[in-house]
Amino acid sequence: MIGRRLKRVDIVIFLHGMSHTQEYAYILAETNSENIKPSHKKNGIDQLKSYLSACPRARYGLWVGSERITIKVVKKEGRKEFVNIPDFPEAYKIEPPKVDDLSLS
Repeated sequence: MIGRRLKRVDIVIFLHGMSHTQEYAYILAETNSENIKPSHKKNGIDQLKSYLSACPRARYGLWVGSERITIKVVKKEGRKEFVNIPDFPEAYKIEPPKVDDLSLS
């Protein structure tokens, strides 16, 4: 849920063993047709970033359209920042969530 609107991301990967609810979403993917650019007002990369912002435990995002963009969510001074990364880390290199990541704050 973003604000008062119910929005749905295309693909969600949840933390292992947790309920499949927004607060446990870990990786989000937004897919578009090949002619949609990241700068597109409605379906661009900002759409994915808004979904990542609304999910307290989300750590990675993937946007696919005219380009493929992978994002890592980094917490800085209590705020979420988005850093473009070349690709997802291999599964065994992804850091498990820390206790702070498991709280809803």
